[in-house]
Amino acid sequence: MTAFHASALVRLFLVDDRSQTSQAVSLVRQTGTSGDMIHVSVAVLVELFSKLRSQFCLTKAELFAVFGRLLENTLLDIAKERLVIAFIDEWRIGLADFADYLIAYLSRETSRSTIRTFYPNASRSPGFTLVPAAAAATKVPASIKENSCLSNAC
Repeated sequence: MTAFHASALVRLFLVDDRSQTSQAVSLVRQTGTSGDMIHVSVAVLVELFSKLRSQFCLTKAELFAVFGRLLENTLLDIAKERLVIAFIDEWRIGLADFADYLIAYLSRETSRSTIRTFYPNASRSPGFTLVPAAAAATKVPASIKENSCLSNAC
């Protein structure tokens, strides 16, 4: 079984590079002809969402259409498909981002009770808890500040 990177999946939905789109479509057809499938990992789905949202400015409705077509395609083997369907349904009605719902579902799958977040939109969704203001206001030790990317060390 072959696997697709997000860049190859993008070409199936957006014709921003005709040559690459043609190559991606050809690979999907060859895979179908051979009776094989194309694996799409959860990480690739997150990257696909990120690319479509940030680089191509797709709306939430347009993203749902893309993910609907992905899930309907019988040549694609979507990793954790039932879980993906569940968090896409939750994302459809929620305020948090696609990746936030994935994080919540993966955490539930490993029996984690809650995910602490600073994002108010995510905290309104099941599985998330907003970090209390008192905890957020706690002074950060100097050793953490010095070793963080915020110190311009990256």
